[in-house]
Amino acid sequence: MKNTRRTFLKIAGLSLLGVGAKPVWDALARAEEAKIIQAPEALKARRWAMVINLKKKCPESCRDCIEACHTIHNVPDFGNAKD
Repeated sequence: MKNTRRTFLKIAGLSLLGVGAKPVWDALARAEEAKIIQAPEALKARRWAMVINLKKKCPESCRDCIEACHTIHNVPDFGNAKD
């Protein structure tokens, strides 16, 4: 086999493809194992939520509760209420 730049690039490309494919293959195998191990009752868990009626507790211009919640949960301020 003649050692040329083209041959070197072919071998290097195939080697990189092989090295790059192994982590993907391992991740897919772990994902399949996780699906098998996952308990069926885990998908039927209840979701809890809380609603607070701020109209009864605060005056209309008060935003202290909203700002405190955004600060705790690290919600960015976009400036636009729609966002």
